[in-house]
Amino acid sequence: YKGYLKYNGETYKGKHEPLVSEKLWEKANAVLSARLPGHSFAKIVHDNVYLLGGLIQCGRCGSHMVNAHAVGRKDRFYYYECARSRQGLGCSFKRISAPGFDEAIIKYFKRAAENQNVIVAAIGSAILESKLKFEEIEATLNEQQDKLNTLRHEADKLIQLAMDNAITTGPTYKNKLAGIESEIGRIEEDIQKLQIHKRVAQMDASSGEFLHSNIKLAMKYLDQAPPEAQKSLLQALIKDMTVYDDKIAINMYVEEALGDTLPKFIDQKPSQNEKNPTPTLSQDGVLASTPSVSQGRPIWGGGAWPLRHHLYTS
Repeated sequence: YKGYLKYNGETYKGKHEPLVSEKLWEKANAVLSARLPGHSFAKIVHDNVYLLGGLIQCGRCGSHMVNAHAVGRKDRFYYYECARSRQGLGCSFKRISAPGFDEAIIKYFKRAAENQNVIVAAIGSAILESKLKFEEIEATLNEQQDKLNTLRHEADKLIQLAMDNAITTGPTYKNKLAGIESEIGRIEEDIQKLQIHKRVAQMDASSGEFLHSNIKLAMKYLDQAPPEAQKSLLQALIKDMTVYDDKIAINMYVEEALGDTLPKFIDQKPSQNEKNPTPTLSQDGVLASTPSVSQGRPIWGGGAWPLRHHLYTS
């Protein structure tokens, strides 16, 4: 601040004392505009695309892992780093190589794309549990539907008797009919809730095949896509992930077919000998999958509503 202000295209003398003299102001601007050796202010261009940037959380403190880089003598190094650790706020989680981490996740997904058993075997117990839950809900739903049909029949019969003048329509009749109608309303609400739970259980039971379909489609286009398109593709597949010391928890979208959300700049035209995989069910929510960092046996678990698999295996 040299003591002047600009307003509406005009320059006015300010009320406050200038922070620098006119001479120093001019000298500083001369240096900035001269492009002298050692005085370059060129914008630094990073040649790395953080494919999973914005999706990763620290497994120790829960903070986001932010994009970071360091400059060596010849090369630049790119990392994902815990935001709290970076600011020295108490988290000691070490930063991880961004290119190496991205490559490991993609490699795991490619294995899963080639073999559906990689997914099904990892969440097999959860799928079995969901199928049993689905059968239990369906049985309860059938019982409630039978009760509803019986009550509706009673209400119709009572109304018909009144219309035939077989019974009087006094207080007793009205109270009995009101009670039946109230019970019908309650059971209808219960049936609606059960139908929602049934759909969630059905979704859980089909999640292995659906995930495989989405992953297979994503991996089909990944290699041919430019880095920014790869990032969009992975972020259409993954909701978020948490990195722990010994495992990675990944929440994956399963509410819609990935083919419906592919980035517009990715060609969705299939090859002559291959068809686009078609998911078996349009689903809501996310599924948590946890591939091991070491590329060993995957660990699956966690999950946001409505899928609640809490399975961790070594």
